Amino acid sequence: MKIKDIIRRRFGKKPEPEYGHLWLRLGVTVKLTQQDIDLLLNGNKEQATVLWKAWQEGRITPNGDTYVPGEVIEDYNKENGTSYEEAETGWNM
Repeated sequence: MKIKDIIRRRFGKKPEPEYGHLWLRLGVTVKLTQQDIDLLLNGNKEQATVLWKAWQEGRITPNGDTYVPGEVIEDYNKENGTSYEEAETGWNM
């Protein structure tokens, strides 16, 4: 247990959960201007900037085909000593 969790417990606060990282493909709808769409579809170097700005402004909605590739699960198992099935797993949001 970390010191911050001991202090929180002592003073009646819940400890923060430990977070890990998991890479996945997330299906989303993005609300864009026509100029943004042109930048994305023409392969412009501003693509990442357009998407990051949309994310920050709340114009991205998860709502599509989402999945964790099997290779990612395999790597996760190796790195974390787990034994999840190493087949692609997915769902629709």
